[in-house]
Amino acid sequence: MNEAINIENNEIIQKIFDLKSHSFGRFGWVWWFWLFFFENPLNPEKPRQATIIWSAKNDVLNCNEIELGKRNPLKDDGSLQGAVTAWYFDGQKMHENILLNNVEINQTPMNLFTSFPNTSFCFKNGLFEVTLNNAMKFEALLEDGKEFTVPSIKKTKHLGLGYEMIEMKNLKLKAMVDGKVSEGTAMFQKVFLNAPPIPWYWGVFHFENGAFLSYFNPYILVNSVKKNVSFYDGKKLHEFNDVSVKKINGSLPKFYVKAKDNEKTIEFMVETYSKTVWKFRKKKFGLIPLKFDYRQYPAILSSFKFKDLKSSLTFSEKDLGKGIGNAEHSTGILI
Repeated sequence: MNEAINIENNEIIQKIFDLKSHSFGRFGWVWWFWLFFFENPLNPEKPRQATIIWSAKNDVLNCNEIELGKRNPLKDDGSLQGAVTAWYFDGQKMHENILLNNVEINQTPMNLFTSFPNTSFCFKNGLFEVTLNNAMKFEALLEDGKEFTVPSIKKTKHLGLGYEMIEMKNLKLKAMVDGKVSEGTAMFQKVFLNAPPIPWYWGVFHFENGAFLSYFNPYILVNSVKKNVSFYDGKKLHEFNDVSVKKINGSLPKFYVKAKDNEKTIEFMVETYSKTVWKFRKKKFGLIPLKFDYRQYPAILSSFKFKDLKSSLTFSEKDLGKGIGNAEHSTGILI
């Protein structure tokens, strides 16, 4: 791995690791979320994937039948009482809950870590380094000069409710798993949410030529709250807000996504090839049991079509290369 991130981004990187600036209200929930995509020699069409999440919520929840979290999780010393969770798709089989633990999340200025189990997420020597029980190690590089990949901050707040997110969309990856080194890509989000989570469709995909695609569609009942497709073709970012996501049920679902505006159109099929779910449960609210199912699907893209109606510029899989990534579909609500 070569050129590291420019020093100008260090202020944002420091915010990634900061815990003390967060004020946990009634709905406060913070998480650090890594997705890793890397080679699968046995079946290159279905890349290996792994996720690790450090999180803390101002509440006690049952997740996959394990009680996690606590009220007022942020301690005076800046540590958090929270959870660390992870899964791994080894190229053939999904290994769920390889981590699902109540933990104390500690910090130094450029490091988050837990002791039991032994996990860490740090920034050093120009690299983001993630380790899981010394069995898995990931090194993710922000390449200097790639404007679309550097850390970005998004904020949305209404009547005291909303979220703040730091995101890195596409990083070069070296993965060390099972004693072997592989290459791939990674993405990261740190999210601080101060609102009840609602259902969503979401997906993120990396193409072989460096292009990137994401979509997001949160909804209440059947009504969309916000819709977005972002497609970076390697040179230019294209965004859409007129979006539809259709789930096609099967042993593993597909998701058909299309979007348009006055100048361009985009459509694609998300074909999932594995599945994992975190099932959150909470004591009854009145007579209603509260539950929230958060599903993730390793996936590839097919039937990708982008067209600029003015310039007649088009993109397909032939232009972009294989698109690999992860799709999410959550249902339920937590209050």
